[in-house]
Formats: sequence, C-alpha cells, structure tokens
Amino acid sequence: HLEHMFANPRNAAAGSLRQLDPSIAAERHLDCFIYQGFYTGIDTHSDMLNWLPKQGFSVTPEHYVVTNASEIMDVCLDIESRRDEFDWDIDGAVIKVNRFKDQELMGMTTKAPRWAIAYKFSEEVAQTTIQDIEIQVGRTGVITPVAILEPVTIGGVTVQRATLHNQSDIDRKQLGIGATVDIKRAGDVIPKVIRSLDPPGDITPFKLPTECPVCHTELVKVEDEVAIRCPNILCQAQIKGRISHFASRNAMDIDGLGEKIIDQLVDQGMVQSLSDIYRLDLSKLLTLDRMGEKLAQNLLSSITASKQCQMHRFLYGLGIPFIGRYSAQILCESLTNIFELFTWSDEQLLSLSNIGPKIVESIHESREQTAFMNDLTELIDLGISFDSDDEPKEGPFVGQVCLLTGTLESMSRNDAHDAIRQLGGDVAQSLSKKVTVLIVGENAGSKLKKAEAMKSSGHPIYIIDEALFIAQINQSQQFIL
Repeated sequence: HLEHMFANPRNAAAGSLRQLDPSIAAERHLDCFIYQGFYTGIDTHSDMLNWLPKQGFSVTPEHYVVTNASEIMDVCLDIESRRDEFDWDIDGAVIKVNRFKDQELMGMTTKAPRWAIAYKFSEEVAQTTIQDIEIQVGRTGVITPVAILEPVTIGGVTVQRATLHNQSDIDRKQLGIGATVDIKRAGDVIPKVIRSLDPPGDITPFKLPTECPVCHTELVKVEDEVAIRCPNILCQAQIKGRISHFASRNAMDIDGLGEKIIDQLVDQGMVQSLSDIYRLDLSKLLTLDRMGEKLAQNLLSSITASKQCQMHRFLYGLGIPFIGRYSAQILCESLTNIFELFTWSDEQLLSLSNIGPKIVESIHESREQTAFMNDLTELIDLGISFDSDDEPKEGPFVGQVCLLTGTLESMSRNDAHDAIRQLGGDVAQSLSKKVTVLIVGENAGSKLKKAEAMKSSGHPIYIIDEALFIAQINQSQQFIL
C-alpha cells in the first residue's frame, strides 16, 4: 500500500524515518544494506562485507574483487546490463580501494573519500506524449516553451514537464502537441526531451507565438541571441520574476516573500515595481489568501530589515541582464553611490576587471528605461541604504589575481569567489599572465597544465590545492610568491 503514499522509495524511507510515532515507522518494515564496517583483524573491505552477514547484517548481494581496469569495466557493464533485474533502483556502481590501510593513506575530502568513485550508468530513457506546450515569460522577458507531458516515471521520479528551449530545438526534433517522445533526466535530474518517435510529417512542429502570452506585446529577437523576448518591462510576468529575483537569498534576502505571495501581490495590483515592496503595510497584506497577522508581521519585518544591505547585493537584485553576483561586486567596489554606475562611459566600465561589452550595453539600456530609473530612485528614497563593508578586507589575497579550476569539495565556486574577494583578492575568469594564484580542485583540466608550464617558464604563479586554500582563508596568512 505504500506505493500509493509515496512517489519513490527514497521518499518512502525518508518519510517513515521522520515519523514522530516510531510505531508507524515500525509498521513499514524498513530495511537497509550495510556498506561499510570496521572490526579488529579485518583488513579489507571485501572481507568486511563477507563478515557482516554472519553477524546478522544485510549487505548488497553483489560485490566483486577485481585487480585491473579491464575487470572493473567488465563488472560495471555487467551490472548495468542487469540493472532492471534488481528489486531497487540503481544509477551506477561504486568502485572502492579494497585495503583499509590504502584507504587511510588516500584520505578524504570534506565531502567524499578519495579511495572510492562512482561509475554512473547511462541515463534512463522513457516514452511519453506531449499533451500541451505552455509559454513561460522570464524576468528579463525571455520566452521559454515548456512541454506538458503525460506523467511518466523515470528513476523513481514522476516527470510531467520539460523545457523545450527555443524554436530551433523544436523544429529540429519535430516536436508538437500530441507527439510521442523519448525523454530522460539529464544528469539524473533535469527532464529533457530527446527526440520525437513519430514518423516525419505526422506531427506539425509547434510554433512560438509572435506576441507575449501575458501582455500581448509583439515579441522581438535580439541580435546574437537565440531567444526571443517580450520587450515590455511592465509585463506582469516579468514583474513577478523581477520581484522573486530581488527577494532571493543572494540579493535582498526577504524571507517570506515567496512565489505564491508574489503572484497575489502583483495580480491584485499591490506591487507593480520593486519599490512597491517597501510600500506594503499590514492592512494590505492581511487581504491576501492564507495570510495571518503573525505571518504578515514577519514579512514586514523582513522587508524592513532588507533596507540596510550591501550595495552589490542590491545591484544584483535589480536584475540588470548579464550582471551577476561577481560582476556586481566588481562594479560596486568603484562606486560611492549606486547612481554613478549609470553615468560612467564605456571606457570607464571596460577598464574594470572582467567587465565586458555585454554588461556595458546592458547598463546603458537600463539607463535609457525611464521606468527602471524612476524605480531605482524611489527605492533609495524609501530608505534603502548600504553597509560600508563592500570594500575588500585585508587578507592573504591582497594584490593577487586568483583563478579556480576543477571542483571544490568544501564550498561552492561562488562562495570561494566571495571568500577571495573578502580577503582582498580579485577573481579571474580565464588563465592569463595576470593570474598569480591558481586554486586546484578535483578533476582539474587544461588550466592546471598551462599554469605549470607558465611557472616553469618563470611566470610568478602560485599553484595551491583546496586544503592550502582553506588554510589561507582560516589563517589569513599573506602569500609570498
């Protein structure tokens, strides 16, 4: 009966373990495989897996000891060919170093062991039908077609929607309403339509509209872009998207201003611009569905708290195309007030590190939009003010230009960039002679080889791994090149 209560086994197990009443969890007869253990006198992983069942523990019934790469591949391909025979869903096999002493020598990162790696199987493909195609309008006006699918399960997850990207993608794959299609979850996560299974000519490819489905403004295609856009910045869909972006965690971080509340505020005409957020009061909020007094007070408190912020978060939150978190930080380092940005010449903007022509053009276009500039002025008039800590702090990266390559285990790339800049450094987007520090994560590519060649030829570049990078952050020691 559990299959009617949960979407997949993962949800069933997690939901059962979270039950406050342990008797309910007991009724569901959860079981698990033990995949690791340690006991005196047992020196290898395979011996441990043979010993655990004798003590009453369940282990995976299939595990193999191999001695070379060819045997590893043979076993992985064999398991993949039989993946549908198992009583549980699998998406890969794990290859581990067998001797515990070798595992200890190889060590671990903060997220994963260096002595184990997953061999991922090919993504599962399922067939379904496109029941409808909806048009979404993003915060910058980009038009995105989304296929509404007859629900189908892939890897234990029910898929009902998939982005179709653009008209070229639709035409190439011959996609239209009623089409039978193969779909997969790219990276086992994002639903993607692979191809149409209908004979050529049986389905008429869907055509994108010529006007915005929300505000009915004629759509335009921007030069050098595949996407088409709604040029009306007062389009209700764009307003909702801009407010959601403005309130997001990396921007103004307005807790409680979620999608459903934003929909109501815009649909009822209470919020038609970013500045309208700061005109909300208790009486307005209490008219919204499912909005009690305590929830409304909490939202108002969060809105008020957001008035004191860092300038780069505010600039990022304005949603100017091509200005992301990193470029917002670069720009704000040279600003004494936000309005200066819109008075700078092309030469002044392009002189800043990693600021390119697209960002410059976007800033100029924003400056020409009366509604945007009026809203910016009103936001400042309504009390938005900026903390004084946007300037880089003293630290080990002062005077250094840093570049990351590979994957960091201890933090995201954005967080690493933030840490570098907070400790006085600059972040490059590509390897050049300006780079003085290369931070190397897992699966580093060609940048590492090029940096090593540069160092051998006499270029003063410091190549460090993640552990030393974290130590520099924690210890705040100056680099000596």
